[in-house]
Amino acid sequence: MPATWRKSTYSDKDDCVEVALAPAVVQVRDTKARSAGTLRTSTRSWEALTQRLGSPETGRTH
Repeated sequence: MPATWRKSTYSDKDDCVEVALAPAVVQVRDTKARSAGTLRTSTRSWEALTQRLGSPETGRTH
């Protein structure tokens, strides 16, 4: 199943990243350079990062 990408809430008009959430992995890519590749990390690491940043990016309620 292909990833469902959405614009990150941390993006602004000029600097945009997209995030795709899955049960075991989170992918992040540059909206302007999608073919440049993706950053992949575990959902556990992503949750730790976004919690530290104070963001609801994971789509989960703590």
